[in-house]
Amino acid sequence: MLGKRRRRCAPVGVILALAAAGALCCSGSQAPAAKPSATPAPSAPEASSGNEPEPDREEEGERVRIEGALTAEGVECQALRTADDELYTLTGDLEGFAPGDRVRVEGRISRFSICMQGTTLTVERIERVD
Repeated sequence: MLGKRRRRCAPVGVILALAAAGALCCSGSQAPAAKPSATPAPSAPEASSGNEPEPDREEEGERVRIEGALTAEGVECQALRTADDELYTLTGDLEGFAPGDRVRVEGRISRFSICMQGTTLTVERIERVD
């Protein structure tokens, strides 16, 4: 027995995975592909969670015009505080405006941003207000 080599066995998981892959590949039968539907499937009505957005809250992509003072309170983005104390964060070209400047901004509400504060607005136009 000293001259005999010991056989190594492949792990059972590897063998089963290869067998399953081979069976799927070579069986000749495939599941039929799902056909896209011409109309979207009806969605179930959403249950009221009591956390509905405020009626005056802007919607994503909505074009808005706001006026206020640029402030230094933004963590990641330039912040703007309106006269009614609403906080907006701004992305895009601020054309050199800095904290302390009073500005009018036109842009679109962003749903996702890196700003982490307030309502984020993608600036399309910015101008000084006196």
